[in-house]
Amino acid sequence: MNFEIIISLSLALAGSLIVIGLLLWYIRRILSRLLFVSENIGDLVDMIESYSTHLKNVYGLEQYYGDETIKLLISHTNSLLEMLEGYEDIYTLSVPIEEDAQIEQEIEQEDEELAETQQQKEQHGEENVFYAGTRTGNN
Repeated sequence: MNFEIIISLSLALAGSLIVIGLLLWYIRRILSRLLFVSENIGDLVDMIESYSTHLKNVYGLEQYYGDETIKLLISHTNSLLEMLEGYEDIYTLSVPIEEDAQIEQEIEQEDEELAETQQQKEQHGEENVFYAGTRTGNN
């Protein structure tokens, strides 16, 4: 009787070890796919942020300033970036914490620089609007 119990327990142990091994292999395979997707989504977000910055710079050029099409493209790009922020948990899986903090600081610096250049352009535009030239008489 004891021999049958030992055999059945040995078979159960062997079966459970095989199942655990298969589950570990499957989990590793799924995690590698998740990291691949995470890196690709992260690259996509970087590319769209770069595109957004480039588009804002083009919009700031004198010949395109105030163009409604570019303004709508900027709005559309910003809404796309907001949508991708919902997937931030996924695409930050492959970014180490130290790099993540550094990236956030760089983005904040770029936003500050962009805001400063926009203010300078607005001030320069206001100066040109209010400039009337020199007056020769008291008319």
